Amino acid sequence: MPKLPPAAEHFIESFGLALASEGLSRTAGRLLGLILMLDEGGDIDSLAAQLHVSRASISTNTRLLEAIGAIERHSIPGRRRIVYRSAKTQQGRAFEAMLLRMRRTLDIVADARRQLPRQMTGAKTRLQRVEDYYTRHIAILEAAVAELRDKTVPGRRAARRE
Repeated sequence: MPKLPPAAEHFIESFGLALASEGLSRTAGRLLGLILMLDEGGDIDSLAAQLHVSRASISTNTRLLEAIGAIERHSIPGRRRIVYRSAKTQQGRAFEAMLLRMRRTLDIVADARRQLPRQMTGAKTRLQRVEDYYTRHIAILEAAVAELRDKTVPGRRAARRE
């Protein structure tokens, strides 16, 4: 794997920190940042060497990033190793995963608000505000997911206009 320029190295480290603040591990963020820099992706050994982490850590984090739709497995003819590369539809899948988490949170808040005793009006009011927040943001993300689907499925947008 070729040495990356300083700007790419800086991006990888900054991206790792940014995704860590969103709940992923720093290594998962760095790994995704590295994969985004590589035209052909990378195998576990080369990714581990580039990031100076163990193969086990790369293996764990590639499974996580695959599960959220950020990367995908790829094979190159003539090579025995699996290569990981940036997923072609990662934004839509990432939004869908985010929607799932937000819906779960909304359900928890709504259930709690309904189950609280009537005299806890202040808490019920605050929980209603949280419900409203999640409801609005879920609607926004659903619209974004629909728009991404329209852009990634050939002919879909044209079909809707007819």
